[in-house]
Amino acid sequence: MQRVYWIRHAESDHSVHSDALRPLTARGLEGRHRVEEYLAGHAVGAVLSSPYRRAHDTVQPFAASRGLQILCDDRFRERRVAGEGEWIEDFSDFSPRQWADFSYHLPGGESLAQVEERMVEGLQDALAAHPGEDLVIGTHGTALCVLIHHFVLAFGLEQFAEMVEKLPWAVCMTFEEGRFSGWEVADISY
Repeated sequence: MQRVYWIRHAESDHSVHSDALRPLTARGLEGRHRVEEYLAGHAVGAVLSSPYRRAHDTVQPFAASRGLQILCDDRFRERRVAGEGEWIEDFSDFSPRQWADFSYHLPGGESLAQVEERMVEGLQDALAAHPGEDLVIGTHGTALCVLIHHFVLAFGLEQFAEMVEKLPWAVCMTFEEGRFSGWEVADISY
């Protein structure tokens, strides 16, 4: 059995509108200790992450404590909402539309179907590159929820909405010979 510990980043500074560069807040920096506590005692062979700063910085202390280098993979980044530099303040209409129609996207943005495709591909490649090793992958809320939905169709907008305020958040997925065999949530949020 192989485990993948998905770690949704800790609290980030929404005054920084660059998705790639958004840092963790002071509270987010403290939240990284919850990640370390959750992962303590688990044998982990590799740490991967979205290249986005908030995801990378959330798993960085754990990786450093194990002497592991973080392998960045763009496929684990958050979904691109719109064109470069565009920002949406209110997701109350946008998110439900995306969850109702996985092909829906704004100009320059990604659909949830596109996010799902790249997340699944990234996961398959990570499992193949690290056979038999348990992995930690730093990622983002929407991207992770779309991946859960890929394996557990009952996971949808309602469950996504329950997760939105949980920072950081952890999901452990298990795989038998590369096939999904189960999952469990660890609420490590503040």
